[in-house]
Amino acid sequence: MLINYYKTTNNPKLQLYYIEQLLKADTVLNETFKYLVGKINKEYNTQELLIEKEKLKKQLLKKNQNYTALIVFTSILFTGFILLTYRYFKKRRFYKQKFDELTLKNGHVRDKTKPKLRAEQPVILDINPETISIILKQLDKFENDQKFLEKDWSLSKLSIALNSNPTYLSSIIHHYKEKRFSDYINDLKIDYIIELLYSDKRARNFTNKALAQEAGFSSTQRFANAFKAKTEMPTAYFIGQIKKEK
Repeated sequence: MLINYYKTTNNPKLQLYYIEQLLKADTVLNETFKYLVGKINKEYNTQELLIEKEKLKKQLLKKNQNYTALIVFTSILFTGFILLTYRYFKKRRFYKQKFDELTLKNGHVRDKTKPKLRAEQPVILDINPETISIILKQLDKFENDQKFLEKDWSLSKLSIALNSNPTYLSSIIHHYKEKRFSDYINDLKIDYIIELLYSDKRARNFTNKALAQEAGFSSTQRFANAFKAKTEMPTAYFIGQIKKEK
């Protein structure tokens, strides 16, 4: 019997098909050939076929649900992969753009010791102009002597070193350097590291931890955060691009 054959070959779809055909035939026979029905009932049981039919329907439904779930999962996985790939290449293009901009800027501003023109900056009205001039010269010396590479600079510590007061020093840095004190120190450190990576081949093999120590950061994470805030790219990407171009 075909039903048993497809049952042994594990083909529930065709098994269900022939059960349904047999049940249709059973209905027709019941209506027209009652005697023949009695003979056929010896070969099969209608109730058992109905039970088997429902069982197969459930089995096929579950199989279809599993197949649908697999398709949905695969689609989500594939879509996620496409999005991650797109984001990856988009980010790489952004990093490359920032690297090119930084390289161009670095090429034009090689001499860090040149004094910045401050004629366009209006004076701070509540601080004596002579005091401002003295502090700005002291900051120039602080930068040129690379004192910023020392660890744990704070506003109060630098104001003591410059024989100034924190309020005046903070106002002057914010006004003339256009930065907060912490950003001023961090940017000096990162500018130093950028120049070091451009000029010193050995430094390009340094770890973030070694670079953080070289620049006087208190932790590797602070260095990594400051570098990305300044350059808008991770240290590893920046070093990788320099290695490619050198």
